[in-house]
Amino acid sequence: MKQVNVKVDDAEYQKTKYKPKTPIVTSRFKILQEPNDSRELFSTLPDFIRIHSLVKLQLQVQIQEQISRVLILENYIQQEEANIEKLVKNDRVLFNKLTKSPKIKNVSSKQHIK
Repeated sequence: MKQVNVKVDDAEYQKTKYKPKTPIVTSRFKILQEPNDSRELFSTLPDFIRIHSLVKLQLQVQIQEQISRVLILENYIQQEEANIEKLVKNDRVLFNKLTKSPKIKNVSSKQHIK
C-alpha cells in the first residue's frame, strides 16, 4: 500500500489509493470498498443514517394509516351490528304482535252468501 501525501489533489489520490478486489460491506444502496482513509467511510455513514431514518419514518406513517383504516372499519362494523340488532328487535316485536293477535275465524263461502 502506498503512502499518500496530504497535499496531493483528488485525481492523483484516486490513482494511488488501495482498492481491494472484493467489497467488504454490501448494501442495497451502495457497495463500499475497503476505505484507504476514514473520510470514505464517514461520508457514507450519514447517508445510511439518513436513509434509515427516512425509511423508518415512512413505515411509521404507513402503520398509522393502516391503524386508522382498521379503526374506521371497526366503527363501521359496530354501527352495522347495532343496525342489525335494531332490525331483529323490530322484527321480533312485529312477529309477536302478529302471533298474539286474535285469530281470524275461517269464514266459509256459504256464510258469505247468506
